Order: sequence, then structure tokens, then C-alpha cells
Amino acid sequence: MRKWILLVIPTVILLALVVADRAAKGWAESQLAQRAAAYYPPGSGSSASIHSFPFIGRLLVSGSVPRVDVNLDDLRIQQVLIRQLSIHVSDVKLNRSDLFKGRVHLDDVGAGKLVATIDGPSLAKAAGFDLRFTPGEVSLHQKIQGVEVTARGKVTVKGNLVSVTPTSVEGLNVPASQFAVSYRIPGIEILPCQADVKIVQDGIVVSCNVVDVPPALVQAAQSGP
Repeated sequence: MRKWILLVIPTVILLALVVADRAAKGWAESQLAQRAAAYYPPGSGSSASIHSFPFIGRLLVSGSVPRVDVNLDDLRIQQVLIRQLSIHVSDVKLNRSDLFKGRVHLDDVGAGKLVATIDGPSLAKAAGFDLRFTPGEVSLHQKIQGVEVTARGKVTVKGNLVSVTPTSVEGLNVPASQFAVSYRIPGIEILPCQADVKIVQDGIVVSCNVVDVPPALVQAAQSGP
């Protein structure tokens, strides 16, 4: 009987600690997801993942977790649809005392990456131009003097400013610069940096790496007074 107790009791305690650890991590994940959803415009859903095991043990020792991911789906910023906004940060330091009081408070992060997939048709409608997005290319279509003119070019994004810079024109001999488009997505800043842009079918994927704490994540990580 004593041998059975020595074998089973530690196993039960370990299982209880694992369940408690997962419950605490799940609670913190739900808090991050809820705060992110509250900070950004309304969307269809939000989720957060904390990559750390053990979660409680690491917090007790260092107050940090290796990585946190937050995903927000279908954000509507007036006419513009952000299909998905993802925030990925590493070396996340959470306030331990606040966590055990029922609050999630971010103290610092080592580095982060933000990725946003912007819906092309909604962006074109908001900008007021016939913009079409295909893999690796954006084109602007316009009828001039009864002639269908197509300008092809590149897209840059800095902060909320989306710029289309044509590099070639087909249909008429007109300057490519005539078809330049700039549109600022209204509201809060989506990406706090000069972004890398990948043109995909019916949209663009923009991403940037940051070394300072992203304001969005700071907001997302606060809960309670």
C-alpha cells in the first residue's frame, strides 16, 4: 500500500498541476483575445495563443513567456475589410502580481511581427478607383476618351497609407504618374512601420517587424483597472 501511495500520489499532484497550468494559460489567452477585439474595430472573431509550458512555473520564476500570438479576423474599418490581423511577439514579460490578481498586464516584449491581409475589392471601393489585385501585380483600369487604359504597378504601405505607383501604361500614351493612387485607411494605426507588401489574389498581405512594443499589443494585453 505504501509503495502504491508513493507512486500514485505524485502522479495525481502532477496531473492537477498540469490541469491548473493549462487552465491559467487558457484564461490568459482568452483575456488577450478579448482585449485585442475590444481595441480594434468590430470583427468576426479573435483568438490568442501563449506558447509556454509550464506556464505558471515560468511566470513564477521569470515572469515571461517565449511567444504570444494574437489573431483577429474580418475587421471592418469603414469600407475597408482587413481579412486577418496577426500579432506575433517573442520574449513576452507579463506582470506576475497583476496576473494573480485576475488581470493581464504586459510589461515588455523582445521583438514582434505584425501581419495584415487587406481585402483588395474593399480597398479599391474605399479609394474610389478600379483597382484589381492578382498575384504579384496590381492594375488600375480607367476609360479615357473612350479608350480602355490599364496601368500596372506596385503597392507600398506605411502606417495606414496605401500607395499605388504605376510603372507601365497600356492603351494610351500617357504618363504613368497620372494613375498614382494614395489612400489612408481611417482610424487606428494598423502597422506602425514601413511594411513589406505581397500582392495576392484579390488583396495584399502586409507585414513588418518591430523592436518596440506595438501600441496595439499594449492595449490588447491590458485587462481590468
